[in-house]
Amino acid sequence: MKRITLATTLMLLAPTTFALDAACEPLVNASKARMAQPAWHSIVEGDGIKLEAIKVDGQFYMSEDNKWQKSPVDLDKAEQIAIDSILNGSLKVTNCKEEGTETIEGVETTILGYDSEVVGTDLGKGRVKIYLGKEDGLPYLSTFDKTKSTYRYTNISAPTL
Repeated sequence: MKRITLATTLMLLAPTTFALDAACEPLVNASKARMAQPAWHSIVEGDGIKLEAIKVDGQFYMSEDNKWQKSPVDLDKAEQIAIDSILNGSLKVTNCKEEGTETIEGVETTILGYDSEVVGTDLGKGRVKIYLGKEDGLPYLSTFDKTKSTYRYTNISAPTL
């Protein structure tokens, strides 16, 4: 009986098949840090499309072509789903490497490059660069293919609907 208990305990403590490389942990930590922020504003631009999202006091707003509306989705929950997908291996994140530093709107950042793909599809497959604040670990910029996302965390207010 003691052997079964020991074997079970060791299996539970062993890393999962999809264990995240330690070099990729800053990516997950950045998502968690962003979720913890009381306010943020993100802008995603690519292929002629501009999408914006704002979080203020637990409320989420989205805009396409400058038309603001309350978000039908809790974007913190969506971020948690992305984190869970990375941790369970359905969103594969590999080859994480520091690729330099850059100042983004006065914030010193470390550039983390990584390869991503949604397992079993061609979605999200490619090299991503995310610029993480050296002091706060928050994402300030990310680039992927022809898409650029920017993030800010100060002087954010709810949009006029």
